[in-house]
Amino acid sequence: MTKSKGFTLIELLIFVIILAIIISILRTAISFALKYAPVTHNQTVATAAADGCMGYLLGQRNLNGYNFNSQTCPGATDYTTVPSFCTNITPSNFTTTIKISCATVSGFTGTQAFKKIEVTTASGSTKTVLTQLIADY
Repeated sequence: MTKSKGFTLIELLIFVIILAIIISILRTAISFALKYAPVTHNQTVATAAADGCMGYLLGQRNLNGYNFNSQTCPGATDYTTVPSFCTNITPSNFTTTIKISCATVSGFTGTQAFKKIEVTTASGSTKTVLTQLIADY
């Protein structure tokens, strides 16, 4: 008697069952990823815009005449004017706000003033807040 080549019916059924399980797992993972893809995209865009604005503000603080440097601490009002650079790099459906305020550092006894920069970029329920504490030198 010669052996026949090929798969038995049981082997084919096991293969189909395993394939169905793998497809259902992949379908669940892909639908979850697609559901949250816009949120991830908005978070990435918001973070990039806030980071660009923060970099601009940190770079500008050393220029003479820039309002951020002329702010006196303590007791000065918050600086909230959004520079045009930050407005230009923010996509149309996002808003960027900044707040530069005086800050105190626990345990610091010198005469150095500190400033706290907060850059917030938001769109709908997505919001990114970057905070930087710098010495006013």
